[in-house]
Amino acid sequence: MEFGLLGTVAVWRDGDELTLGSAQRRCVLSMLLLAPGQVVPAQRLREALWGDNPPPDSARNVVQGCVSQLRRMLADDPTVRLLHRPPGYQLDVPADRVDLHHFRAMVAAGNATAGDREKAELLGRALGCWRGEPLADVEDSAVTAAVRSALTEERLAAEEDLIEARLRLGHHREVIRDLTALVAAHPLRERLRAQHMLALFRSGRHAEALGVFADTRGVLVDELGIEPGPELQRLHRRVLAGDRSLLAQPADAPRGFRPPRQLPAAPGRLAGRQVELAVLRDVLTTAGRPVVVTIGGLAGVGKTALAVHFGHQCADRFPDGQLFLDLRGQSSQPLTPTEALAGLLRGLGRERIPADEQELAAAYRSELAGRRVLLVLDDARDADQITPLLPGAAGCLVLVTGRIGLSAVDATARLRLGGLDAAAGLETLRHWAGAGRVDAEPEAAATTVTLCAGLPLALREVGARLAARPEHPISALVARLRDPRRLAALSSVRTAFADSLRVLETSPDPVDRAAAEAFPLLGKESHVSVEPDDGAYPALDRLADHHLLEPGPPGSYRIHPLVRLFARELRRRTPTSEGNRMTRIVLVTMPFADWRKPSFALSQLSALARREFGDAVEVEVRYLNIDFAHYLGVDTYDAIAEQVSHLMTGIGDWLFRPVAFPDLADNADDYFQRYYAGSASREFREHILERRAGIADFCAELAVQHGLDTADIVGFTSMFAQHAASIGMARVVKRLNPNAVTLLGGANCEAPMGAVIAQEVDVIDAVFSGPALHSFPQYIKQLLDGTPEGVHEIPGVLTAQNCHEPRFVKAVGRDRSIDDYFRPDYSGFVSAFDANRDRLGGPEVAKPILFFETSRGCWWGQRSHCTFCGLNGQGMDYRAMAADKARAQFEWLFDEFSPWCQEFICTDNIMPKSYPREVFSGLDTPDGVQLFYEIKVPLSEHDMAVLAKAGVTRIQPGIEAMATSTLKLMNKGTTSFLNLQFLRSCLRHGISPGWNLLFGFPRESAEVCAKYVEDIPLMTHLPPPGGAHMVRFDRYSPYYDKADEYGLDLTPMDFYPLIYPFGAEQIARMAYFFSDRNISPYLLDAITWLKPLNEKVQWWQAMWEPGVERPELVLRSEHGRHWVHDTRDGTVRRVDIDAALLPLLRRLTAPVTPRRLADDLSLDPQVVNAHLDFLRANNLLFTEGERIMSLVMSPFEPSDVDTETPAQRKELPLVVVR
Repeated sequence: MEFGLLGTVAVWRDGDELTLGSAQRRCVLSMLLLAPGQVVPAQRLREALWGDNPPPDSARNVVQGCVSQLRRMLADDPTVRLLHRPPGYQLDVPADRVDLHHFRAMVAAGNATAGDREKAELLGRALGCWRGEPLADVEDSAVTAAVRSALTEERLAAEEDLIEARLRLGHHREVIRDLTALVAAHPLRERLRAQHMLALFRSGRHAEALGVFADTRGVLVDELGIEPGPELQRLHRRVLAGDRSLLAQPADAPRGFRPPRQLPAAPGRLAGRQVELAVLRDVLTTAGRPVVVTIGGLAGVGKTALAVHFGHQCADRFPDGQLFLDLRGQSSQPLTPTEALAGLLRGLGRERIPADEQELAAAYRSELAGRRVLLVLDDARDADQITPLLPGAAGCLVLVTGRIGLSAVDATARLRLGGLDAAAGLETLRHWAGAGRVDAEPEAAATTVTLCAGLPLALREVGARLAARPEHPISALVARLRDPRRLAALSSVRTAFADSLRVLETSPDPVDRAAAEAFPLLGKESHVSVEPDDGAYPALDRLADHHLLEPGPPGSYRIHPLVRLFARELRRRTPTSEGNRMTRIVLVTMPFADWRKPSFALSQLSALARREFGDAVEVEVRYLNIDFAHYLGVDTYDAIAEQVSHLMTGIGDWLFRPVAFPDLADNADDYFQRYYAGSASREFREHILERRAGIADFCAELAVQHGLDTADIVGFTSMFAQHAASIGMARVVKRLNPNAVTLLGGANCEAPMGAVIAQEVDVIDAVFSGPALHSFPQYIKQLLDGTPEGVHEIPGVLTAQNCHEPRFVKAVGRDRSIDDYFRPDYSGFVSAFDANRDRLGGPEVAKPILFFETSRGCWWGQRSHCTFCGLNGQGMDYRAMAADKARAQFEWLFDEFSPWCQEFICTDNIMPKSYPREVFSGLDTPDGVQLFYEIKVPLSEHDMAVLAKAGVTRIQPGIEAMATSTLKLMNKGTTSFLNLQFLRSCLRHGISPGWNLLFGFPRESAEVCAKYVEDIPLMTHLPPPGGAHMVRFDRYSPYYDKADEYGLDLTPMDFYPLIYPFGAEQIARMAYFFSDRNISPYLLDAITWLKPLNEKVQWWQAMWEPGVERPELVLRSEHGRHWVHDTRDGTVRRVDIDAALLPLLRRLTAPVTPRRLADDLSLDPQVVNAHLDFLRANNLLFTEGERIMSLVMSPFEPSDVDTETPAQRKELPLVVVR
């Protein structure tokens, strides 16, 4: 898009002016365009619209409405972003796209140049940006009037500078008419008057020149009461005296030269290169040296087309000629510098061509001296070939194209071209194949663009083929392009790639030849990463120099999909040792899995498949969730992935509905009205809708980029909000490659849930229910053995053929022993993460986290299933890894991945009770490494100290409530006192606990929430929960299995029908989340307390934000005096403690009744009650029923006091629930 302020406020897209609508919208846009990339306060926007009298009730809404409408209009251009940035808004747009800023840049360049001819040209081009009065269609206010006046002054100053330069060039006759009009419009500007006098004098019109002075004096005296200034008076005296030195003129330019015009015909349409063209326009303003731009990129990416297109655009700026020379860099006999110089000299009209290369170079530079010439040096071999061809003085523009790295060329700017996006690719196809053909088959055309991976040469070839065969539908071509060997249909692309590789193969340089040998091995990767000291690094870097790889962060490279096909084609020429073609398996992680973490399941499956099948398979794990995190924006992606509120609206799945079920009518208005009408910002809604509109194209791009379209088997995970994304990508894969086998597995596929998908979703060939470490290799073996019919008999594998049989629906597959552990293969994740780290925030933000596994299941759940826990079957069975194997796993993780990764998380399973002693004691954890575990509540102080020393910095203790009555309803087998003791222990040892406060359980009393609100201010010195949430009802939990016993009438959450086109019965079978249709008292109470409880928790969390001094409640002693230091409410309070209270505080570190306390300490109960009243009055006690416990952090706890008595331990088993 291009933007205009120097006239009416305007926006152009591809040359067409858009309708901006209201004057208010134009005003807001103009204020934002005046300061691109800067925050414009909302107050200034209001002042620009209404001055000092904005309408009090509607001003804010009007501004927001204008911004919203503008954001929608600008959404088509990804380089333009309108952002909310307190205290206003910021429009990020390249400055050269705004006529005002382009004008200013040209003026600055003109004023910086030493030559009058160049200065006049630049200033003339700058003034050509003006279309009339600035902001012409914006209503007046104090702000807009001031802006308009300032811009007009800038224009007049540029007009005066231009006329000054033209006068020095001898153009005095030509400027008289312009000066006459300017003086009439601005009669008080003395510089214009002086220039008018000088032009008239030099033209022999002396009397008129003197008349200008007389007129000027009259105007100044009449209007301002002043005489003309000294300079104008001095000029008047010189004109009056006939001073001939005023007649000095520059020498005429040489005559008789016929400028060369060698540029090839311009390409009919150059799509998708707006950013590069803007860079090229910008470098034209460079003064004082020749402008040299290198244009690199993959073969067929459009380097020459860009150079020629821009050459024609700027040809008028190079009146002394345009030269074009094919250097034949990719041929076996590239031009030598001598041959190139001779050809260029002949193009410049030189008749005598020296034979010596140095004489040639000198003659060449002499010919160019003082001339403005454009040179396009196409298909360069290297810097040695180019350097002698560069001009020696300013005034020329050199565009150098090449496939080989030109980093040694002394360039003003360097462009590296990538493939076209979907829109530009479609535009290119329309140009070559014809708009009518493309419009008649839009889906087939879009698929063609995707399969060509945005490569202009490929699009040109298929477009020309379509144009030559008007009787053939595009869909017929798509069928050919879907073939994994589709380079056979793209012969020019294959030839271009082969030429690039041949340069390496025939090079005398051993690194070049090593790069050529390594190239076929890259056919299975979309990106690759190596360390600088890796032996493969030089070869990969050389491939990047030749644009056969695209460099990313140091040591990381991307591979264009068509280049990958070419490499795979070369690799296939050498069969495996058995002579069979390898089966390619791609396992895919889709949104909304955490992009910082690999898929542990897929990493194990990939390692398992390699171990089981060796060279018969080629297995890759692809992390498309990382690409989507960038596509949506990290903040938006993380919010959808992590926030319970978004999980309960299904927005992650709804986002992919257009891809998963493309035939459904859009329901965006209904969806947002139902779930986000009062909570989602307008900006969030617009961002989601804008990204959703392009998500189908993006999925198709990723499918090709990651090679899903050429895989034999593609498997997807489905956990929670991954369901529709995985189904949608499977649909894209089937469209691109109908022969691919598509698989789905994960928590969303257990038993009846998986059966519904197998029955209803035709783009999924098999669904894996339960653990897949046994069923997956069985499935692959059936396919490799050529007996695909056998897959329908594998336990845990659901297909359209067997999903109606109860024996398969109930089967969950046999799991492997925990001791049959093998290391996950994280190589795919490491490569993907390194390749994308910079665009996801850089090393400070994008930090990887790796999983490990030491146990499976839940030992407490085997004994007593927590009411809200959705684990079932073998997922509950507890199995722990032997200590020596666990230690070996940690040592492997540390050796292999530290310090690249500094955070390791145990998968969703509980730490064995013996591990602190048997595994973590003495564990040599590298500095900076952090471990995360789920544990039981509580651990002993000794065990907590061991874990802290071993690097365990975060734990999930299974704390979900602070009311013993609620914990009993949950079957948690613990108490509020144990939970509080554990939080104190975490604080003491510097371990961060991850916990949530759940409420709204069936039969839970409203008094529980009231007590939470009352007690939270007492606990702010302890680590806060991650949030306060109403309990949800998951499939397989006791609340689901025994709903009647709890008085529940469960139904699938109401977002499911808005996403899935299934009947009510099928949705009830496939849903994971449920709601209670009964409006029971407990539910009404929970809804009533939702807001106040969340407010309290958020207040607590704010006290623990990074950079905030955390609250304290700690016992201190000094010189025999004792006091409690209390900052829980944000103020400092001191509570003096009498020495007689110390034994009570020691005993109160564990829960106790007042009577038991008196007995234990042999004190009078009245004395004890008095002490307790003092402690209670100072909010130092936690009370539940008759029992009390101190909240104070004290030195007594580590070894002096038990957490519970043995009898209590028997009654209340210690427990952690997932």
